[in-house]
Parts: sequence; C-alpha cells; structure tokens
Amino acid sequence: MYSTESSRLADVDGRYDNLLSATILDHQQFYSKFLIVEDRKINSSNPNLESVY
Repeated sequence: MYSTESSRLADVDGRYDNLLSATILDHQQFYSKFLIVEDRKINSSNPNLESVY
C-alpha cells in the first residue's frame, strides 16, 4: 500500500500507477524469458535431466 504522501502524489499525477505497473510487468516478462533461456541451456548441457515444463 502507498503511504499518504505517495497516494497524494499519485492522485496529482495519475500516470504514476500506470508507469509503475508497466515497469513491473516489463521486468517480469524479461526475467521470465531470461529464466526460460537459462533452463534450456542447463537442460541441453544435461540431456538426462527432464524438463520441468
């Protein structure tokens, strides 16, 4: 939850929440892709290891 000050500032500039949400979403998508690529590298170097997907 936002503090009172942060809420007031977010109300003044409504773009704050949207920007924050978009930034978090972008980071989640980036790390998801990164982890999938890393898993493929690990699995390809260890063929006996079954994929978790």
